[in-house]
Amino acid sequence: MSKPVFPNLIIAGFPKCGTHALLHNLGHHPDIHAHPHELGFFEKPDASRSAYQSHFRSDCLWNVEKSPLYAVNRDAMRRMASLVPAARVILCIRHPIQAVHSFYHFRVFEFLNGFRSGVDPARYSFETWVLEEPPVRHFSIQYFRYMDHMLEHVFSCFPPDQIHVVIQERMMADMAAGMGRVFQWLGLSSLPDAFEVKLKFHGEQYRYPHIDYHTPGYRAAVDKLWDLYERPNQALRSRLGDPLPEWDVFDRMYARGAT
Repeated sequence: MSKPVFPNLIIAGFPKCGTHALLHNLGHHPDIHAHPHELGFFEKPDASRSAYQSHFRSDCLWNVEKSPLYAVNRDAMRRMASLVPAARVILCIRHPIQAVHSFYHFRVFEFLNGFRSGVDPARYSFETWVLEEPPVRHFSIQYFRYMDHMLEHVFSCFPPDQIHVVIQERMMADMAAGMGRVFQWLGLSSLPDAFEVKLKFHGEQYRYPHIDYHTPGYRAAVDKLWDLYERPNQALRSRLGDPLPEWDVFDRMYARGAT
């Protein structure tokens, strides 16, 4: 019987930022066991430790779990730091307004249309959803203002050398290099050729066909999001010591006054 172990590599954030694809890619490495489901153990104070540990393997160098809401949960991060203080933590981020578009696409056109009949798409237009729907307002403010959560919930719980930030746009631009940086941080060699060809990154950036990008309402929604994220984005660049040049194209696209 294998010895019970906790994961020592945790993808803790953020939603709609390529966490699933990263887990998929990590799982191809022979020294990594990647559990495929979001367990949310550290969000549940009464969850069974033995049941949680049963998902991981003591014969693997790295056991990874992905629950992208950990990073926005203060108690979850504290519990994680208490139970697995030596764990490595990965944070995936992307341009916040792009992330909101992705979440809207998932929530409205995959969830609502998939599980509810008679949904009026006009009722759930992007601008209506952003400007009027409380859930997305909460999601937008809480989850994609990365600076607030990274400082308060993550960097206060783990030292910088145990945290790796994956920029989704950078990963997509050169996936092999991006995964190579992750493996190097973990002290692992790059994947053999047999694994290299299997690497995939699913979060392609494109303009969603069901969003009308040219209405005044859409522009008003984007202006609201821009006002939410402009300051935190600049603070994030400063905190990471990274100008995030991959975000410049989106800043030009979404800035107030952009056409």
